Amino acid sequence: MAFFSFDYKPENGECYIADVVVYPEHRSKGVGKLLMQWAQDFVQAEPNLDRLSLHVSGKNSRAKDLYEKFSFYTHLQKNSIVWHFLFNEKEWYYMVMKIK
Repeated sequence: MAFFSFDYKPENGECYIADVVVYPEHRSKGVGKLLMQWAQDFVQAEPNLDRLSLHVSGKNSRAKDLYEKFSFYTHLQKNSIVWHFLFNEKEWYYMVMKIK
C-alpha cells in the first residue's frame, strides 16, 4: 500500500477532472452526464488534449459506473492508509478516457 496525494499534476495532453460533486437532491437527474459530456466536448475541441482523467473513490460505484459508460477505464487502483483515516476510504481508482 502506497501513499498518494490528490495534488495530481496532469501530463501533457491530459485534462484532469477534480473536485466534481453533484448534491444528493440533484442526483439521477442527468447532471453528471451533462458534466461528463461537456468535459468530453472540451477535450475534443482542444488540439493539445487527447484524454480525460480523474480519481474516484472505491465506495462510489454509481460514479464509477457513470464514468465507465463514458468509456473511462481503470488505469490504476491506489490504496492509501492516510486517506482511509481521513475520509474512511482507502481504495481509489485513477480512470482515463482516451479521446483522440
